[in-house]
Amino acid sequence: MTPGSRAPTGHDLLWGPGDPADAVEWLAGHHPGPDQVETIDRLFLIQYRGDRLILPRSPAVAAALGPGERDGTWYLIRADAPSHAFNHQRRLLAGEPGHTGKGECQGCPAETLGTNSLRLAVARRAPWGRRDAKARPAARVAMSRMPTCNRILPGSGWEIPPDDPSMARLTPA
Repeated sequence: MTPGSRAPTGHDLLWGPGDPADAVEWLAGHHPGPDQVETIDRLFLIQYRGDRLILPRSPAVAAALGPGERDGTWYLIRADAPSHAFNHQRRLLAGEPGHTGKGECQGCPAETLGTNSLRLAVARRAPWGRRDAKARPAARVAMSRMPTCNRILPGSGWEIPPDDPSMARLTPA
């Protein structure tokens, strides 16, 4: 492991569905090793649909989206964290000065590698290839208050749209 480039994710195990006895039985027959995750220079795809900038996805997850979820403009961003990629693209679309949409940004720790449709981005045969596509359920932690998108207000900033599903829990019934 190169220091600073990969990090162990820990030894916590998640189980489900099933009861604890099933988990113990499975663990007795399997010996899972620790996972590792890249922590620098990661690739993210960010979707801009209408006036909404959707949270970053890994290229493998984006490649597995269904036909109704692939529209809009897609930005391929290299950054150390999804928040770096999202903040970069959000500021760029909102028209904040000092941010660039091509190459390494001078205003934040992100680099724009390309802008295209998702179909063309995947077809570019970037390092993730179609065989690595990983469908993910649209699941969120119940206590999460992180919006799923921001509405971009060109020239004036952005806002969390009140109709975002994650915000519905915050408004009184």
